[in-house]
Formats: sequence, C-alpha cells, structure tokens
Amino acid sequence: MSFIKIADKVREAFKELEAKSPNGRVTPQALVKYAEPKDSPLHNQFEWNDRKAGQEYRLWQGRQLLRRITVNIEDKSVREYQNITIEIEEGKEQGYYSLYTVMSNKDLKVKMMRQILKELGRMEQKYSTYKELSKMLNKKKIEEYREQYLA
Repeated sequence: MSFIKIADKVREAFKELEAKSPNGRVTPQALVKYAEPKDSPLHNQFEWNDRKAGQEYRLWQGRQLLRRITVNIEDKSVREYQNITIEIEEGKEQGYYSLYTVMSNKDLKVKMMRQILKELGRMEQKYSTYKELSKMLNKKKIEEYREQYLA
C-alpha cells in the first residue's frame, strides 16, 4: 500500500478519534485501540504478534505513524499532528493535536505557545555560550511573545 493511502487512512482515523475526544486530543493508546480490530483500516500498520512485539512497541509504532503525516503550509511541509503536553490542574496531559485543532482553539494555542517558549528558553540556556545562537534568534520578538503568553 502506498504511503499516500496510508496517510489518508491515518487522517481519517485521527478525525474520528478527534471527534470522540472532548478536547481534540489523540493519544498513541487511542490510535492503537482504534487499529486493533482486524477490519480497522490501520490494523496492518501495527505488529500484533505478541511474540515479536508488545504493547509498548505498538505505542511506539503509533507515534511513528503520527509523526509521518505532514501538510503543506506556505510551500513548507510540516507535521500535521503536534505532540503537546498541556498542564492542567490535576497534572499534565499529553497527546497529539492537529494543527487545525490547536490554531482554532484559543486555549490550546496559548498552551502550545507557552510550551514553545519554555522549550526555547531551555535551548537558550543550554546554548548560551554560542554567539551564533543570538544571531539566529530575534530576541525582541521572543520577548514580545513571552510578555503575551507567559505574563
């Protein structure tokens, strides 16, 4: 089966799983469960022989499948589904969200921007001794985003 057909099947599966989720979040666990029935269009994308692979391997296969799906935005190929960890009152909730879901939901967009800015901060600290990094980053723009999303 061609990658295009697989990508279309994954998109269809994701749309179904997103619709079932109250916040549009899809987890590798939900994807594996969706693929488990033999008549599932994604069933053949996973190794079901427990002698060869266990549940953790199938979760890894699900993550890999999710990462392969891309969309073109302004002539750039980007991952359609982003792995986002969202901090909620009870702890952290991690899962994959489509770019459309994130960008059309103000709360998810804010949480994603906060995550990006935190990761960027860690990267700035880690590579602070490299002068080239400061040339690559627009510090003024980053500060504007920090004020907007982290304040």
